[in-house]
Amino acid sequence: MAPMLLIAGCESSPDVARNDMTETTLNYQAEVAKLNEGQRNGVMIRAIRDAGIACQGVTATVPIGSDSPGVWRATCQDGASHVIQINPDGSANVVSAAAVGDAPAASAPES
Repeated sequence: MAPMLLIAGCESSPDVARNDMTETTLNYQAEVAKLNEGQRNGVMIRAIRDAGIACQGVTATVPIGSDSPGVWRATCQDGASHVIQINPDGSANVVSAAAVGDAPAASAPES
């Protein structure tokens, strides 16, 4: 399923993408949840990079709460965390955890 998610972002014709969506009732939230962690990490890094956020690789993905289907925390190799919401249509919203105050506390400078 990961290749379909990645290919969907590469379609050159909006009409083709629109036609595919009307013919399919695929729920991408559910499909991403079914992926093994390696495949899911690949989906998440694509979403992070498409959002213009630097990330060399995703090392872990964990779902955030059972009340929010399709919401994941992805951790990059540098330790940065990002919250990614996969929508049922396959689009994604990405927010850096640092932007919502969930970043590790910075150590105080030495005096």
